[in-house]
Amino acid sequence: MKNNNSIKIKWLDAFLYTDGEIPHSISKMITTGFVYKETKEFFIIEKPTTINTRTKKRHPLNFKPKYYYIPKGMIVSVEKVKGKV
Repeated sequence: MKNNNSIKIKWLDAFLYTDGEIPHSISKMITTGFVYKETKEFFIIEKPTTINTRTKKRHPLNFKPKYYYIPKGMIVSVEKVKGKV
């Protein structure tokens, strides 16, 4: 995928647990933004917006990152998006 292309990535988030409570499922996420860099191992997305598909909430909640690094091993699908993301 070329740099600066608008992109939509569906991926499975890493998770953590505490106090012996193991999550019942892995969070499914959708990130849209612009390809900053792609290698055979990961995408770096510039100006990302990420939504948890179950809760419909933005991730992270407390700030808007400038870049997202998504390892390809966590990716379910990648789509090129026409127009604004």
